[in-house]
Amino acid sequence: MAVAGERPRRTSRRAQGRIPDAAAGPAGAAPVTAMQDAQGNAGERRKQAPGPALGAYAANELRQAAALLDLPGDARHEGVHQARKSMRRARACLALRARGDRADTATGHRVAALDADLRALCRGLSSVRDAQALCEALERLAPDVPKPAARRFARIRARALEARAQALARALERDPGFARRRRRLAALAEAVAALDWARLDADALERGLARSERRVRKAGRHARRHTDDDAGWHRYRRRLRRLRQQVVALIASGLPPPRGRKKLEAKAKRLGEAQDDALVLRACRRKGLFDGEQRTLLRTLARARLERARR
Repeated sequence: MAVAGERPRRTSRRAQGRIPDAAAGPAGAAPVTAMQDAQGNAGERRKQAPGPALGAYAANELRQAAALLDLPGDARHEGVHQARKSMRRARACLALRARGDRADTATGHRVAALDADLRALCRGLSSVRDAQALCEALERLAPDVPKPAARRFARIRARALEARAQALARALERDPGFARRRRRLAALAEAVAALDWARLDADALERGLARSERRVRKAGRHARRHTDDDAGWHRYRRRLRRLRQQVVALIASGLPPPRGRKKLEAKAKRLGEAQDDALVLRACRRKGLFDGEQRTLLRTLARARLERARR
């Protein structure tokens, strides 16, 4: 398994001493391979059958998403954010399942239906997440605020927090306690676990990962050629995020970590934060959220960060 077109390797880089990890144990201890874990024999079973381990990982992410939507009080803002992440991780696994056995048409249709349901659940929470993301983006902009604009920025943050509370309240009014969504996630977890994951071997999963790598490279070339194309950068970020999620899922399924993993994670994080800066700029186009002076300040700060991230 390799990132960005590198030739796949079957030998764990941890075992070769190239990727330090807590699992490697203390200095002087016998090295621990990527296929071994605290359960020992369980790691060997995952090595032999990565498909079922991947299915269990995806189903568990959906159960985790349901639990996150049940967090109390203000913790629910972050719970929605993390729940959507868990749903996207499950979708990343389903994408590998769909590509791993193209001849199984019936399963392909089931996978597509499950993915569509998860996509709808994610999008149904996007307004709540966007309100939270705006607050997070403002936190990152805060160190760049000139001292004369500090009071104005404080009012901006207060307004964003108010809008965040309103977005969550509206969502909970439509779905009290997110009970409907949590029931749906529990049912989807069972459906995902029931898929035939045993048909996926390591080679099939690595082919799926290679396809994601190609899609990332293509989107990256377009974004770098068209630096003002926000949609192109958004597509590049989504594809990079999915590749990173698939890498994490395959490692959790017992496959060795690829070379370049840390660089991939850093790039995905940087573009993710840049997307939040783009969200700030979109918020500046909305009437009623911020006044004219506030929008001018936000545009100046967000554009500077966005340009740095896209270099």
